[in-house]
Amino acid sequence: MGTAWGFAVNYEDRWIIALPGVPRELRALTEGAVIHFLKDRFPQTTSQELRVLKTFGLKESEVNALLKDILKAHPSTGLMVRDHGEVHVRLCGPPKEVNDLAKEAKKRLGYYLYGEGEDTLEKVVGHLLKEKGLTVSTAESCTGGMLAHTITNVPGSSDYFWGGFITYTDDIKHKLLGVPLEVLKHHTAISPETAQCMVEGLVKRTGTDVGISVTGIAGPTGGSTEKPVGLVYIGYHFPQGTEVVEYRFQADRPGVKTLAVKSALDHVRKVLSRRG
Repeated sequence: MGTAWGFAVNYEDRWIIALPGVPRELRALTEGAVIHFLKDRFPQTTSQELRVLKTFGLKESEVNALLKDILKAHPSTGLMVRDHGEVHVRLCGPPKEVNDLAKEAKKRLGYYLYGEGEDTLEKVVGHLLKEKGLTVSTAESCTGGMLAHTITNVPGSSDYFWGGFITYTDDIKHKLLGVPLEVLKHHTAISPETAQCMVEGLVKRTGTDVGISVTGIAGPTGGSTEKPVGLVYIGYHFPQGTEVVEYRFQADRPGVKTLAVKSALDHVRKVLSRRG
């Protein structure tokens, strides 16, 4: 997978394995060689299971507080902090023990738990849309198409994703989505009113069951005391109605955009999950 090699050295009856740091190279060597290498030399006398539960919207300290006694009593469990709002819970041990721990952890984490294993927010949302026979479209300003890109990272997303608009300027918001000039003038592009007009114009033009609009200040410039960098409004349209949610993210420009995308997907996940 590259020019860097991996190697294993036995030193004083202990194996030391060195791998390249490039993620795709490390993963390829781990899956293709290291796992088999270890299984051959250290056959398990009892079966072990590894499960990873994934959360969004909680800080590491908050997840730790919810699972403190579990983490303390089981040294093989732990938390893995991922960038931009995700904390993963690692559970390792005998299958029955891991199953019991997972059941209890899921109960405590509640709706912050979005999936496990290879799940991603876009995969989970895509599955819900497909399962319920719903379609989705997007209208983006500050995220610049990242939301549509993320949704379409899932194979088969053409079954539910119909398309999107990148409306970066006020003029394009008006021309393509029908956002009234009076709304843009009196409330500005960064407002709940604009986010609502964007999502309403979006579903009117695409005819999808679900619509998502995003407008905000990704920074590092453009903020003010009243409307700071990281302020984002996301409009949501569902068959049962339309709503706008305000978010205030603390991150750099790429972080604000990523958090906006993940927050939008997570909100859609929660709403669709409640619909049963």
